[in-house]
Amino acid sequence: MKSGIMKICKVLLVIGLAAIATSQIAQAQSKVDYALNTAEGAAETVNKAGKTLKTISSLFKKKDKKAAENITEIATSIQISGVRSYEDANKFKDAIVSCKSVKSANLKFRKDRSTIQVAHDGSTEDFLEDLRKTGTLAGKNIASLEEGFIEIEVPQQ
Repeated sequence: MKSGIMKICKVLLVIGLAAIATSQIAQAQSKVDYALNTAEGAAETVNKAGKTLKTISSLFKKKDKKAAENITEIATSIQISGVRSYEDANKFKDAIVSCKSVKSANLKFRKDRSTIQVAHDGSTEDFLEDLRKTGTLAGKNIASLEEGFIEIEVPQQ
């Protein structure tokens, strides 16, 4: 009889261990399922964020086209020496703005040497020719000319 009880105990022990192992496997499976669900949720969140980013970036594409158009503009710095007053320098800047190729001009006035930053189409030489056509350079000396820079001297009277 002892051996029958021992056999039953062994069988119950094996069944108990199998039940514990099955329980552990079920817990591990549950953790794997949870991790997969979390990963799927994260993937959905990333997809939604990607769609939102595309929407936002499409708003900026129009500005990028405008920025690309501005890249074709050339900036030339004009240094003017001999200008006595702000009014004279500002008149010269207004004459520059009246040229067809000019997009914008900004004046930095100093009595001894003023600077005008000009954004324009074409080369610096083309811009200088446009400026000569306005008659603005009459009585002024071109001291230096290179791409992106013009130096003008106004004779003292």
